[in-house]
Amino acid sequence: MWGWPRCAILGAMREHTTFGGLLRSLREQHRMTQADLAGRFGLARSTLANIERGQYRPTPRLWLAICDSEPGWVHELSELYQQERDNGRRAVPTANGAAATEPFLGGPFEIQSIVYNYIFEESRSPNEVIEVRRVKATERGADSFGVLIEREGMPGYRLDQQALWGGELTETVLEEDGRTSMWRRFQFDRRLRRGQRHEFAMRSWVERDPEPGTVIQFRVTRPTLEVAISLAFHGSIRPSAAWAVGPIDQDVEETPPPQAQRLRLMPTGAVTARFKKPEPGRRYGLIWAW
Repeated sequence: MWGWPRCAILGAMREHTTFGGLLRSLREQHRMTQADLAGRFGLARSTLANIERGQYRPTPRLWLAICDSEPGWVHELSELYQQERDNGRRAVPTANGAAATEPFLGGPFEIQSIVYNYIFEESRSPNEVIEVRRVKATERGADSFGVLIEREGMPGYRLDQQALWGGELTETVLEEDGRTSMWRRFQFDRRLRRGQRHEFAMRSWVERDPEPGTVIQFRVTRPTLEVAISLAFHGSIRPSAAWAVGPIDQDVEETPPPQAQRLRLMPTGAVTARFKKPEPGRRYGLIWAW
């Protein structure tokens, strides 16, 4: 459980009635984008957007990030923060209409490594994805890890997922404006001590995409030592070339830019892109051509 942050609860500006509305106003006054501020706080941009809209309530971790990164905002935000925390967690709808409590990112951690393995079976659309993550707890009691996946233009998009080792997996699905957001919470099989490492893995069976793209991108919201994306092909369908891209500040396009790094393909078509210490908030990706 998270305790109250180590900074004072003071007064709040009266012209705003919600924490998220005031946070947005302060961000705009300082000419920061949502991506800028989310990077400072170690959040996904979409999470910050949901907080500003009032869909997610502020968490103690966010409050501590504000105290550390923007201490000048504490006086304005503190009363509204306390009010919203006192009102309890906000329920958000899932795909079947049930209510679920707001998704937390879990932790706190130092992320040692993330490996995404995409497996293709005689198709240009991946059949499954295996993710392996290794984390190190920076405080005692860390017991879960949360991940957000977003997919635009495909309402109802789903992943059939299974925990492979290291704990159990739950999911919260949100639909909004043609975008599907899937919060996955991986609950560990133990509470970690400070400095203790933990590895966990999950498998996702992907719905067949009739018009598959040729790019996989990611961005981290916390310090991460290494991220790897691997493609494996079982059959005759194989890529002809592949490139690693990043860091960039916009979505990774399917046409490799001039600064993209050409990657070596194995005889089977397998390829891996590795990214050492990716910058939080910036985008990286693996592009391939058939």
